[in-house]
Amino acid sequence: FRMGAGGDAHPVTLTQAFDLGTTAVTLAQLQAFAPEHDNQTWTEPRMPAVLVDWFTARLFAAWMGGRLPSEAEWEFACRAGTTTAYWSGETEEDLARVSWYGGNSDRKLHPVGVKPANPWGLHDMHGNAWEWCEDRPRSFTSVEAVDPAGAARGPLRVLRGGSGWSDPGRCRSATRGRSQPGDRGGGIGFRVLLPARSPAGC
Repeated sequence: FRMGAGGDAHPVTLTQAFDLGTTAVTLAQLQAFAPEHDNQTWTEPRMPAVLVDWFTARLFAAWMGGRLPSEAEWEFACRAGTTTAYWSGETEEDLARVSWYGGNSDRKLHPVGVKPANPWGLHDMHGNAWEWCEDRPRSFTSVEAVDPAGAARGPLRVLRGGSGWSDPGRCRSATRGRSQPGDRGGGIGFRVLLPARSPAGC
């Protein structure tokens, strides 16, 4: 697939199948692992778990038998075969139909899975809560990247998807955020990647 937007898009090949969580990890799910975790004012169990640093997100993913997605895996899953600004189309109206973002969220979190899923069954890939990726930020070139990983060194980690406080541009499939891995922001959550399940009988 082509990762990125417009003339800056670059070819990426992913060679390993995977299953990505249909929603961000919820508060109830994270509290099964870390009972002391507190979303502060966002206490409904189906809210995305936020105030989660990258280290905790990785520990929870490993506890589930998985890991955080690379940003290439995240974008591939978000796009679900589309090439538009959002999997749902090009306009802000297309974004509003499938996400909670700065224009319709009332500046608050919303329970996961309320908005329509993308063609691969994934909810809230745009908006509601930013999602940690495994990678450090890296630069891409026009040369095809196969199973790209992040930079080997650096203080930051990638965030994807935008949040309920973001403008439309920050919620695009191609937009790359970044933050310190210890950041526990009120708009930062994550979802878990698991190895693809084998077909029955294999």
